[in-house]
Amino acid sequence: MQHGTLRTVCGVALILLGLTVTVVPTAAQNSYQTIDYPGVAGQPGVTGQLGANGINDLQNVVGGYTQPGAYHGYLFSRGTFSTIDYPISGVSETVPYGINYQGQIVGYYLLNQVIHGFLLTAGSYSTIDFPGANWTTVTGINSAGKLSGWYTASGNHGFVGFPGGLSTYDFPGATATFVLGINDFGDIAGSWTLNNNLHGFVVRGGNATSIDFPGALATRAFAINEGGLIVGSYLDNTNNPRDHGFLFAGGKFSTIDPPGSTFTICQGIGNSGQIVGYYVDSLGASHGFKALVMPLLDPVPYALNGPNVVSATAPPNQSGLNGADQLLSGRPVVGVAADGVSQVVIAIPATNVGDAFTLTLFNDQSVQSSSPSQDGGLGQAGNSAISSSQVTVTAVATTSNGPYAFAVYRAPSDFAPGYKYWRLSGGILQRFNKHRRSARLQECDDPGRSIYQRHKLFDSGPDCASPRVADSRHMV
Repeated sequence: MQHGTLRTVCGVALILLGLTVTVVPTAAQNSYQTIDYPGVAGQPGVTGQLGANGINDLQNVVGGYTQPGAYHGYLFSRGTFSTIDYPISGVSETVPYGINYQGQIVGYYLLNQVIHGFLLTAGSYSTIDFPGANWTTVTGINSAGKLSGWYTASGNHGFVGFPGGLSTYDFPGATATFVLGINDFGDIAGSWTLNNNLHGFVVRGGNATSIDFPGALATRAFAINEGGLIVGSYLDNTNNPRDHGFLFAGGKFSTIDPPGSTFTICQGIGNSGQIVGYYVDSLGASHGFKALVMPLLDPVPYALNGPNVVSATAPPNQSGLNGADQLLSGRPVVGVAADGVSQVVIAIPATNVGDAFTLTLFNDQSVQSSSPSQDGGLGQAGNSAISSSQVTVTAVATTSNGPYAFAVYRAPSDFAPGYKYWRLSGGILQRFNKHRRSARLQECDDPGRSIYQRHKLFDSGPDCASPRVADSRHMV
């Protein structure tokens, strides 16, 4: 049985679909967009940008900027900035860190030299303070409204939970813990210290793992998306140590540094793989940024038009997103669906509108595919026929992400007929054989997360919260 691979033949990137799928982007495959609040020049020590801190599925970004005597937050949505300031007299700093799909925003504000967390919902602000804490910072919020953050009380501790029901989280063995991000599965990412050494960590499915960029003096993990992609920063071990951003995916690190930067921190990652953060240029001025990577995206549920993937040129939907923006709102695929007829969107960042990219499907003998039933097929977004072995796609404009080209890959018909599943291993999507596995669609009502319809691999029995493979990367 042959299973296909996919390559772009115009030098943009190499993606492999079928037997292996490379989904880990490199820095060379990224394009960067500067996000600076207007009118703030970024003069070192006077005014500046605090960076872009968080991004949601609708590509809305939150961040901050400084002016003499004050820190202000902002929301950047559909190309427009609006200021976020906690509405109490005497507040000198307001910095938002996270935004969820519903548009709820969290962060901190400074009042009388005390830091408090805040939650902004539909224009209404509320204070979030961990009980008994001296300082509280809220760093993330998922679609269910579950919060992440850290507080100071006899040391620094992380927390997770809903407003009014926050619980302490301390990384095992740590002298200090900072929970810096949370995804819709309740997975968290952050940093921890021991003997003055700073490490990153992730907690997925209740399992805590420390992560360190190879050879780095220090590592911090700032955010995790639903696909398990993690972003953060590391301090290199050179004669003049400097901070770099990183993406951690499939067990592999990639450095994320905007061109000309001398200092970089990646602070947020959306489910479509868009990375936001902060960098300092060669003149010492600070900026926010968005890194545009080439993700594989699940079109369910945001990018469908009936049974087909939406066209890139479709008119705006009820949320105001045009076809290209709807396609980018899909969730990243790092484990492919198990229903045998899965489709994924391939999003290719381009330099200019009109740039053309040719993608060719190869089988595992490195020969161009001739069997859609065995290798899957390619097609244009918006078309029902997804059975070609080669397709050329053209870049179109998006609202705030620059030009993108889109193609669709449909999995082979025998993709996972009950005894096979696919998972990410070392950055490569691989096919495994397992006994007595099946796929079915359930709707899980878990008060700790939003309700989505997802394809999963389950044990026998009615409990939809007990996947046979307990890893969110097997869900799309």
